[in-house]
Amino acid sequence: MSISDNRPEASPPAAAAFTLRITVAPEDAGSACDLLASRAGLAKSRVKDAMCKGAVWLTGKRGGRKRLRKATAQPVPGEVLDLYYDARLLAVKPPAPRCLLDARQYSVWLKPAGLLAQGTDYGD
Repeated sequence: MSISDNRPEASPPAAAAFTLRITVAPEDAGSACDLLASRAGLAKSRVKDAMCKGAVWLTGKRGGRKRLRKATAQPVPGEVLDLYYDARLLAVKPPAPRCLLDARQYSVWLKPAGLLAQGTDYGD
């Protein structure tokens, strides 16, 4: 006779945070989302979510760096794609701030604890 402890099974550990840098080659045809999903081993929906939340960066040939949010963007050879993926951070649902005073020249906001105020490479 065996005794069970009726505890739910532990969920598998979430994917650890990782970064991925891809220099786009001439044979890398297709969208940025497709390229990142295939190289990172993630589902396209997860890559699209990361793009919408600001975790994907595009560095042009001349060195200008900007967030890439459009999943349909077509990077050209020589550009660099950076994916900063942290599943735990991307899953956070931020609390809503509340406007206490809206004057002509300024406004006063109540920022709840846990509301991130500045972006990082992993998202904004």
